[in-house]
Amino acid sequence: AEVGEDEAEEMRAGFVSRGLGDALLGIVGDRDGFVTPEELRALVPHVQVFRGAGHLPSLERPAEFNRLLLDFVARWT
Repeated sequence: AEVGEDEAEEMRAGFVSRGLGDALLGIVGDRDGFVTPEELRALVPHVQVFRGAGHLPSLERPAEFNRLLLDFVARWT
């Protein structure tokens, strides 16, 4: 389901109020049938698109996913 602009703004405000701000990473496959990269970019500041992956890049490409996640977390800790 598509997230409307009002819902997206409410979600972004919630992230900021919880102190998350820039420390959010969205990961999406370009073949995801549930959320598009554009929809995710409207919600979080950092988005990584896995080419050829569907809704679960963590299962489809675990090594690449884990490396990306660990690198991102290391930047914020």
